[in-house]
Amino acid sequence: YAQERLEKSKEVEAAHRRHAQWHLGLARTAKPHLWGHRFGSVEVADTRTWIARVDRELENWKQAATWSRETGERGLLIELAALLGAFWYLRGYWTEGRAFQGAARLASSPDVDPVRWAAASLWDGHLALHQGDLEGAESAYRSALEASRSSGHPADIANALRALGELHQYRGRYDESLAFHRESLQFAGKAEDATLIAAASSGIASVLFAQ
Repeated sequence: YAQERLEKSKEVEAAHRRHAQWHLGLARTAKPHLWGHRFGSVEVADTRTWIARVDRELENWKQAATWSRETGERGLLIELAALLGAFWYLRGYWTEGRAFQGAARLASSPDVDPVRWAAASLWDGHLALHQGDLEGAESAYRSALEASRSSGHPADIANALRALGELHQYRGRYDESLAFHRESLQFAGKAEDATLIAAASSGIASVLFAQ
């Protein structure tokens, strides 16, 4: 009987793992469709279709995240948070999204994967900002910046710096905002990313106009 219970337990564990891995794969597929409309790489209608599809699978992703936390699959957990950030943001599920992102970050750590940690933290910051939690947003953005510097990816560093620049402009801290935007422009140039260069340049212009 004990052996039978053990075998059954292994089967259940394997099923949970397959379920989590399958939905992680779906989240990877969904990511460019969720945010690509901002850069013209996909049509808005395509984004709406994928938002609806992710919404239908939401309980499955929550189950996958819960299993990941309970079994210590920190890499899978933080990747889910990084990939689903755009969904929470676009769908307007800001409170639920922050709870999901926060739980993932709490159960993980930047050393697991600094690139995904940075992405998850950045989305956490965006969600906090939209809820008026400026302190929470700054904390998340700084966590994203720290992880991005650790990974050494110039595009990720540029994104985190721009987020901090926009936040500080919103708070009326123009000198600090300008410094963040100018550093963001430097890293955007290193990344040779025209979209990031344009965004950083626009941020600089916006702060100079506001001063």
